[in-house]
Amino acid sequence: MIKRFFSVSSSPAREFAHIMRRRVKAPREVNVGDPHSKIYRNSPEVPPYPYGKATFYKQSNRGLYGGKVLQFGHQISDYGNKHVRVFRLNVQKVSLWSEILQRNVPIRVVTSVLKTITREGGLDNYLLKDKAARIKELGPAGWALRYEVLKKLEQVERTAPKPIGEIDGKPLYAKVQRNGVEYGVVVGKTRLLKELHTAENYPSTLKAFMNDHQNASIDDILTKLANHTDINPYIVAL
Repeated sequence: MIKRFFSVSSSPAREFAHIMRRRVKAPREVNVGDPHSKIYRNSPEVPPYPYGKATFYKQSNRGLYGGKVLQFGHQISDYGNKHVRVFRLNVQKVSLWSEILQRNVPIRVVTSVLKTITREGGLDNYLLKDKAARIKELGPAGWALRYEVLKKLEQVERTAPKPIGEIDGKPLYAKVQRNGVEYGVVVGKTRLLKELHTAENYPSTLKAFMNDHQNASIDDILTKLANHTDINPYIVAL
C-alpha cells in the first residue's frame, strides 16, 4: 500500500509556487558611455526566461515538464512500516510536428503535457498560448521553442505577398495582360510556383525550384503554367 503525505488536489498557485520562488539574476543595465568591459560581447539568441532556470530537478530545463518536479512520499506496508520513496515523472522522448516550423521537434515531454498538447490542437497552439500559467509551465526549453515559433511567424508575415487591391471579394496581387485583355491575379506568387512545380514534375525539391524562379515575374509563371493546366481559377478579368 502506497500513501502520500501531501494532498492530490492542488491549486494552480501552489502548483507553480516553486517556480515563483526562484531567484532570477537581475539583467545588467547597459547605458551610453559605459566602459567596453561592461557591454555584452554577444547578444543573447533568446530573450531571458522570466522565471529563470530550475535549481531543483534540473532536467526539467531541457524539456516540456509543465512545471512539475519530483514528489516525495512514504510507502507504508500492511504492518505500518514506513519507507520514504520518490514519485517520479513519466517522461517520454517524442518528436512533435510543428506546422509553423514545418519540421519535427525532438523533445522530452511528460505525459500530462502531451495530453495538453493534444487537447490544444498541436505543439504550436500549446506554445503560443499567452496565459500566465502557460508561461510558467513552459520552462526554459519551451520558452526558447516559443520564441523560435514567434520569430518564424514574423518572418512569414513579413515575406507574405501584399495585396494591391480587391476584386469580387478576393485579394488582388497583380495585373497581367493576356491576348489584349487585362486580368487580375487573385493568388500569390508562392502559390503559382507550387502549382508550376507540381505541373512540371520538377526533379528537385520545391525549395530549390522556388530559389531558381525567385526572379521570375508572375506573367512568366502564368505563361508556363498555362501550358500544363487551366489558369482561370487564378485570374479574373478586369
